[in-house]
Amino acid sequence: HNANLRATDAKTQALIATLKERQRQTGSPWLSAHLDQHTDDEIYDLLVKGHRPPQYDPEQSFEMVCRAARTVAGNLSVPLLLENVEHWPLPETDIAVMPDFIARVLVGTGCGFLLDTAHANVTAHRLNLNVRTYIADLPLDKVVEIHVCGTTFDGERVIDSHEPLQDEDYDLLAWLLRLTTPSVVTLEYGKDARQVPAQIARLNRIITQASTA
Repeated sequence: HNANLRATDAKTQALIATLKERQRQTGSPWLSAHLDQHTDDEIYDLLVKGHRPPQYDPEQSFEMVCRAARTVAGNLSVPLLLENVEHWPLPETDIAVMPDFIARVLVGTGCGFLLDTAHANVTAHRLNLNVRTYIADLPLDKVVEIHVCGTTFDGERVIDSHEPLQDEDYDLLAWLLRLTTPSVVTLEYGKDARQVPAQIARLNRIITQASTA
C-alpha cells in the first residue's frame, strides 16, 4: 500500500482500516507503508501547489516516523514493512531517504524493509549519486520485498513513472539480488497488459539465476 506512514489521526485510522481490508482480501503475509516524515497532504501541497512542507530536525522526524509505525503496526495482525520514498523536490536534503535514518527507524520499530528501486533511482539522481552507491548503503539485511519498475528522465530529473523495465533496471535487480534475499520481487507496472508477460519472464529468469548462483 503506497500511503505515507505519517498522517493525521483520522487518516492514520483510515490507513489502518485500508491495510486490514487489503490483508483480508489477499491474505498477504505482510503489509507496507511509505517511510516518510511528511504526510500525504503535505506532499500533495508540495507537488501540486508548490507549498514547501514543514521542516523537522532529524530527531523530530525519527520520533514522528517511529510513533506512526508503532501505531499502525500495533493494529495489524501481520508484520508491517516500511518502504523507502523518493527524495521530494526540496532544496534541503530529505532526512527520510538517508540510509542511516532508514536503518535507525527499522531498528527502532522492528519493521522490515521494502526496497523500491525506482524510488532509489530518483533519490540517487537528486543526491548526485550512482544508484548502486546509494542502494549499497541502505539496510539491505532488512529487505523483505523489492519493488521494480521503469523510470523516465525529463531532461532535468528522474521520474518514478512506472514505465516498462529497461536493461539497466534488470541489471540493477540482478546486482541487488546478489546482496539481498527478498521473499518477493514485485513488478509495479499496469499500463499496457501486452508488455507484462515479457517483463515477468525476464524477471523470473533473473530471480532463478540468483537463487541458483
